[in-house]
Amino acid sequence: MAKHPTGKYLRAPIVFNDKNVLVYVVRGSKIEDMPADEDEDYPGDMQMLMPQLSKEFDAELNETLEECGSGDVIVFMCTTDMIFEYGYSKIKAMRIA
Repeated sequence: MAKHPTGKYLRAPIVFNDKNVLVYVVRGSKIEDMPADEDEDYPGDMQMLMPQLSKEFDAELNETLEECGSGDVIVFMCTTDMIFEYGYSKIKAMRIA
């Protein structure tokens, strides 16, 4: 049985290279698992990623942060508890206090 319920998520505003981005780490595999995104402070593009391993999470995070613009939203859909916990702790450490 899954340790974390589908739909559990972390919402974290992050500043990276003077760009304000909003990052979600979501436990689930479908768009319906994601919380509603109605934050007008982040009107940019939305990118959805579904890493399967921690090294994929790191690579996709680094690549996406380099390519994104200020105001973009990045969503990591995590299909397993392991990758959700990894992503949750990684993004939580980067979150704006």
